[in-house]
Amino acid sequence: MGAQWQRPVDLPQLAAAQVDQRRRGRAAAEGQLALGPVRSGLLQVNPRIEETARSLGRGRFVAFAQTVMPLIGRNVAAGGALVLLAVMKELPMTYLLAPTGFRTLSVRVSGLTSEAMMAAAAPFALAIVLFSALFVGLLLAYEGRG
Repeated sequence: MGAQWQRPVDLPQLAAAQVDQRRRGRAAAEGQLALGPVRSGLLQVNPRIEETARSLGRGRFVAFAQTVMPLIGRNVAAGGALVLLAVMKELPMTYLLAPTGFRTLSVRVSGLTSEAMMAAAAPFALAIVLFSALFVGLLLAYEGRG
């Protein structure tokens, strides 16, 4: 039998598919963090509020947006903050899933500290600590109001 002909590999298309796969993997890994606060907020909303808006002639989307979303807005923000914190500090997953040439704060800190450039890494590390402290403070303040 003769040699079989193989179609040439389209490298830009292959790279785009890998980036897309990385994004979906990252979304699946981090998206579950946002589900807890959003689910908690949705369970606290009385379903009769949305039903009342629907009985007044609002569509499903409009009724949800005008009645439920204002009530769970803080929960959605808390879920977003948790995802942001997880993305900022998750170094191994960042190394595995980040597109080539993409550098996050945690990757920069890791790279600079591994080369013993502590002074150069300090501003990036401080930014991570400040972002973390800010969001933890917001979450604690939100819990104190409850």
